[in-house]
Amino acid sequence: FKDCWVDSTLLQSLEDQRIENERLAEAAARLAEELPEITQEDATDDVLASQNQEDVLMIDYPEE
Repeated sequence: FKDCWVDSTLLQSLEDQRIENERLAEAAARLAEELPEITQEDATDDVLASQNQEDVLMIDYPEE
């Protein structure tokens, strides 16, 4: 009877681990789908920041 208890506990732990692995795999897949968008947004922010920096540097630049 004790062996059955150990086995059922082990099986429950394995099932819990399988469920957690599936949850992590789904979260990783969602993150992988969002990553190009996040990278693009960061790149856009970097471009805007450099453009704004150039604008600030040009304020005191004499026009000819």
